Amino acid sequence: MADFLNAVRRECEGLTVAPGAAPGCTECLECGDPDEPGDDWYDLANEPHFSRTSCDSCGARLGGDRYPAHGVPSATADAPVVHMDVCVDCLMFHANGDEPEDWRMV
Repeated sequence: MADFLNAVRRECEGLTVAPGAAPGCTECLECGDPDEPGDDWYDLANEPHFSRTSCDSCGARLGGDRYPAHGVPSATADAPVVHMDVCVDCLMFHANGDEPEDWRMV
């Protein structure tokens, strides 16, 4: 779907997007107690949450579940890793390369 791919290219320009929680991300670490042993924070950080904000990957403005992801700047960029909240379409695209059959920017 050309519209979806164009939106992702525009919103994620200069980033490689990796879905999921990241140990060095302060927003992900807020999901649990970093002083507690175990990986509970990781499981909690990977849980979706409902949001009315737009997707950080495609810019879709429909409310819905958002999943954690991280934008890693290109090797030439001198910028930190960026925490992102992405829709399920973008989660599947960045994880598996699956393009949605029905996508709308709205």
